[in-house]
Amino acid sequence: MLLGLARTAAHFTIFRFLLGATEPANFPAGVKGVAEWFPMRERALAVGIFNAGTAIGSAMAAPFVGFIALAWG
Repeated sequence: MLLGLARTAAHFTIFRFLLGATEPANFPAGVKGVAEWFPMRERALAVGIFNAGTAIGSAMAAPFVGFIALAWG
Protein backbone atom coordinates (compact mmCIF):
# COMPACT_ATOMS: atom_id res chain seq x y z
CA MET A 1 0.00 0.00 0.00
CA LEU A 2 2.94 2.31 0.48
CA LEU A 3 3.55 2.30 -3.26
CA GLY A 4 0.40 4.39 -3.65
CA LEU A 5 2.06 7.11 -1.59
CA ALA A 6 5.27 7.21 -3.66
CA ARG A 7 5.84 10.63 -5.23
CA THR A 8 9.44 10.28 -6.40
CA ALA A 9 11.62 7.54 -7.83
CA ALA A 10 13.46 7.34 -4.50
CA HIS A 11 10.19 6.71 -2.62
CA PHE A 12 9.21 4.07 -5.14
CA THR A 13 12.60 2.37 -4.82
CA ILE A 14 12.45 2.34 -1.02
CA PHE A 15 8.89 1.01 -0.92
CA ARG A 16 9.66 -1.71 -3.49
CA PHE A 17 12.69 -2.73 -1.43
CA LEU A 18 10.52 -3.02 1.69
CA LEU A 19 7.99 -5.10 -0.22
CA GLY A 20 10.69 -7.41 -1.52
CA ALA A 21 12.25 -7.75 1.92
CA THR A 22 9.02 -8.72 3.67
CA GLU A 23 7.05 -10.62 1.03
CA PRO A 24 9.03 -13.91 1.14
CA ALA A 25 7.81 -14.56 4.69
CA ASN A 26 4.16 -14.76 3.60
CA PHE A 27 4.17 -18.31 2.23
CA PRO A 28 6.05 -19.97 5.13
CA ALA A 29 3.83 -18.09 7.58
CA GLY A 30 0.73 -19.34 5.76
CA VAL A 31 1.96 -22.93 5.87
CA LYS A 32 2.75 -22.56 9.57
CA GLY A 33 -0.72 -21.16 10.23
CA VAL A 34 -2.33 -24.03 8.35
CA ALA A 35 -0.21 -26.56 10.27
CA GLU A 36 -1.37 -25.10 13.58
CA TRP A 37 -5.05 -24.52 12.81
CA PHE A 38 -6.09 -27.41 10.57
CA PRO A 39 -6.16 -31.14 11.25
CA MET A 40 -3.74 -33.29 9.25
CA ARG A 41 -6.39 -34.46 6.77
CA GLU A 42 -7.45 -30.91 5.82
CA ARG A 43 -4.02 -29.28 5.50
CA ALA A 44 -3.46 -29.99 1.80
CA LEU A 45 -6.79 -28.40 0.87
CA ALA A 46 -6.12 -25.36 3.08
CA VAL A 47 -2.66 -24.80 1.59
CA GLY A 48 -4.13 -25.22 -1.89
CA ILE A 49 -6.79 -22.61 -1.20
CA PHE A 50 -4.42 -19.93 0.09
CA ASN A 51 -1.95 -20.70 -2.68
CA ALA A 52 -4.71 -20.42 -5.30
CA GLY A 53 -5.70 -17.10 -3.76
CA THR A 54 -2.37 -15.58 -4.69
CA ALA A 55 -2.65 -16.80 -8.28
CA ILE A 56 -6.24 -15.67 -8.66
CA GLY A 57 -5.41 -12.29 -7.13
CA SER A 58 -2.61 -11.80 -9.64
CA ALA A 59 -4.90 -12.72 -12.53
CA MET A 60 -7.67 -10.39 -11.35
CA ALA A 61 -5.35 -7.46 -10.68
CA ALA A 62 -4.66 -6.68 -14.35
CA PRO A 63 -8.30 -5.98 -15.35
CA PHE A 64 -8.92 -4.00 -12.18
CA VAL A 65 -5.83 -1.86 -12.67
CA GLY A 66 -6.83 -1.30 -16.30
CA PHE A 67 -10.32 -0.23 -15.27
CA ILE A 68 -8.99 2.13 -12.61
CA ALA A 69 -6.49 3.64 -15.04
CA LEU A 70 -9.18 4.23 -17.67
CA ALA A 71 -11.75 5.54 -15.20
CA TRP A 72 -9.57 7.83 -13.11
CA GLY A 73 -6.41 8.32 -15.17
